[in-house]
Amino acid sequence: MALLQIETREETRLIKLLGRVVNLENWPLFVWPIADGLKCVPRTDVMTQTYEFQDALRHIDKTPQNGVYALIDAQ
Repeated sequence: MALLQIETREETRLIKLLGRVVNLENWPLFVWPIADGLKCVPRTDVMTQTYEFQDALRHIDKTPQNGVYALIDAQ
């Protein structure tokens, strides 16, 4: 597992770029915005019990699903 921190004011642009990158490798892209919870892009349904940052991290740690996880506004 790798962790990458990117600070940007262009979150929408970054998510689009990540979407293109994961498509090249056929990986799923998961996004966690602080207001919504963890979801697989482009779908809009949220994974249960992932609204809080710590809960999202627990879910990522326990899931067998490989992919790219973008945690927006994580602090």
